[in-house]
Amino acid sequence: MVERRPFITLEDISLRLYERVLFENTNWTLFDNQHWAVIGPNGSGKSTLMRALCGKVPVVQGSIGYHFTTDGVKPQDDITYVSFDAQKTVLGWQDPFYQARWNSTRSRDGTPVAEYLSLDRVYKVNPFEVVDGLPRPAAFAARRDEVVELLQIEPLQEKNGVQLSNGERRKVFVAQALLKDPRLLILDNPFVGLDQEFRARLRDVIERLTQGDMRVIVVETDRDEIPPGITHVLSVEDCRVTAQKPVFFPGARYAAPRKESPTTKGFPEAERKRVSQPARTQKPGFLTGIRDESASEKTAPDQPSPIGGESNRVSSGRVSQGQALVYLKDVTVSYNGTRALQGVDWPVREGEHWALLGPNGAGKTTTLRILSTMLRPTHGTATINGYDVVKQPDFVRHQIGFVSASTAVYDRMTGWEMVEHF
Repeated sequence: MVERRPFITLEDISLRLYERVLFENTNWTLFDNQHWAVIGPNGSGKSTLMRALCGKVPVVQGSIGYHFTTDGVKPQDDITYVSFDAQKTVLGWQDPFYQARWNSTRSRDGTPVAEYLSLDRVYKVNPFEVVDGLPRPAAFAARRDEVVELLQIEPLQEKNGVQLSNGERRKVFVAQALLKDPRLLILDNPFVGLDQEFRARLRDVIERLTQGDMRVIVVETDRDEIPPGITHVLSVEDCRVTAQKPVFFPGARYAAPRKESPTTKGFPEAERKRVSQPARTQKPGFLTGIRDESASEKTAPDQPSPIGGESNRVSSGRVSQGQALVYLKDVTVSYNGTRALQGVDWPVREGEHWALLGPNGAGKTTTLRILSTMLRPTHGTATINGYDVVKQPDFVRHQIGFVSASTAVYDRMTGWEMVEHF
């Protein structure tokens, strides 16, 4: 029997975050043959606990022991924490303005992906400082080629960081973490924002990592599937550890019983099914300009502008009657010769609810940025409730609400202060 040794130990710890004391009297031992999933609902404290392992949250009671360190090396230097909340500043942009990436001349100031994955950027080397312990350039180049092939991100290397979609940024962020070759890799909600193909690939990558010398912790909600290779689960709720247990079979889910959703509580069974029905989707590939050419002669009624007596005429082969609340007509977006969208026609009518689907980089966010007036199309028109998004942006903004995965949140404001601020 192989003797297992402690890898990290948390002994009777308590954490402080601003004025709050969290995870009081917590004990947790990670052994060197274990890989963990830390699960719990949103706001349960999972990320705070992981940041404490990285030395980013003060321990006000007890101690954290790191049993994998070598002389002269800080244990936190051998831990890589991949949290996508920090990716905007890491990849070279500072505010939501850059989200209109295909229409911003300032995007040339961003960091190319190839440079972001260079040895100097991965290890944060100061060019005016002599640093010991770095990998040899040839060995790093070989590892970089391996990681790029493993994650299949070769086409992204020549792109500027601010031109990447949300999902593409996450892929590059994972690649940068793997290039550090840490002793402990922490992936915080790693599957959020990734397309189905890359999610499957990332699960395979995690399983492969668990077979080597690297220890892995995956942070997920309590409804997510446990990736292959994960051996144990730490359940967290209300900033306290509620359970520690092994994973009995790959792909398990460890969800605690939940209260009935307020959306369907008290509804008859038939009404519950109606509420939970999936949204409609247009046929795959519509973001690349797929059209119904057989109906190209049909036109929709005029969409009059509600101000100034101006009329915006729109037509599409898919529209035969009624007025579309949202309408994109032959919309194209180009940036320095690169097409982000091409010939998109999309009507949304009253009573319809849509899911906008596509792989990372397909143009989903670009489409929504146009509708939210944050991006001007290179060609074509877009209207919301009759208002043109380019000519009448102020009127459009009073018609819509827009929540993005990149929406800014101020960590020193309460929820109500955020609502009042915006």
